[in-house]
Amino acid sequence: MKELNYSSVKSGERFYSNFHLTDKLLENFMQVIDDNMQISEIKKVPNYMFSLYKPIHEAIGSAAQGTIHVQQKMEHFSDAWIGDHFDVVVTVKDKYRKKQRDFLMIEVDFIRGNQLICRHETTHIWALTKGEE
Repeated sequence: MKELNYSSVKSGERFYSNFHLTDKLLENFMQVIDDNMQISEIKKVPNYMFSLYKPIHEAIGSAAQGTIHVQQKMEHFSDAWIGDHFDVVVTVKDKYRKKQRDFLMIEVDFIRGNQLICRHETTHIWALTKGEE
């Protein structure tokens, strides 16, 4: 997977990927977070499934080593179901420098058909610890 080049990305730039909510993906995620609900009991997908970085990294690239996730706001507009396919749009909302650190703010939309299902905005301090011991 490619790494995002912070210096070349511009505010307003958009990146795209796809995301498929499979029962296997949900089962694996539930094991990691110790959710004891059985897959057979689930009709809709828990909102925490939109916290995965995979569709974001597939769109924009991975974060540089040492990057810290410092803030996230997530909004859900409709339920999601096992088997749903989403178009993922990652928009660079802002890049700025504060206290001698580079910040990157992205907005991620999960769209099913023409309906926005989930949006989250995440702020990162870019490569904060890169090269530090």
